[in-house]
Amino acid sequence: MSDQMKASIRGDVERYFRFLHDFGFVVQSVDYHPKSFGNWEVVYASEECLVEISNDRDGIDLNFMPLNKDGTFRVGIKGMIYCVTQGQKFIDYFSPSPFPSRDEQMKELAILLKEYLAQIAPYFGSNYQAHKEEILSAEKKWNNFALQQMQIKIKAEKQAAEAARIASRKRTLSRMRNAIKLFFSKG
Repeated sequence: MSDQMKASIRGDVERYFRFLHDFGFVVQSVDYHPKSFGNWEVVYASEECLVEISNDRDGIDLNFMPLNKDGTFRVGIKGMIYCVTQGQKFIDYFSPSPFPSRDEQMKELAILLKEYLAQIAPYFGSNYQAHKEEILSAEKKWNNFALQQMQIKIKAEKQAAEAARIASRKRTLSRMRNAIKLFFSKG
């Protein structure tokens, strides 16, 4: 069963990320974790870097890793785009929508990867150590900015919900007043 799942996962990922082969990437590994909510990872390797596409409870992530086998150092594509554009391009956690399907997430990440791969991959190549602090700093700034954006959205949603609640109460009171007026006007 595990080999069948791995083949299925690889097929699903390749549907969106097959273009990586044109950039010299090969599938290095496919891992499936049935006891961890069915999570999985597919790792592509090139001469410059590793690209890990993973699923954690239907949340798809795309991370870059250096070739030095430092498996603890992973940087997400959205943070790396923020880095290579010197903070000019911010892509929200929940882009394009707050609850995208797995396929929508993979499609979005594939589009971003196609656009930025040539700019990002060199950061993880032979000069990785020279770029490591820049990458970490940019990712931290992106995370902070993303958190601020999320807080702003939550506050706006709360305000909108409160405004809707107040408007609903006003409509209810208006209907009640009209009903009372109608009741007493018939008497």
